[in-house]
Amino acid sequence: MSELIDFAFKKLKLRRLNLPAYVENVASNALAKKLGFKLEGTLRKYHKTKSTGRIHDANIYGLLREEWGSQK
Repeated sequence: MSELIDFAFKKLKLRRLNLPAYVENVASNALAKKLGFKLEGTLRKYHKTKSTGRIHDANIYGLLREEWGSQK
């Protein structure tokens, strides 16, 4: 995952990355934080899954290029 983030910032010259994670998905939320993403908010009723019809809230995480560079 770190190599993908490096590619996005260094080769594609992106300024920021966004990462949504369902609120109840503990592992995805933990990974976002471990990678240095910051919680920017929660979107209510963000996505409805086709398989179950369930509606999920999502935490939205963001990571800026300068934040990633300071971790390296």
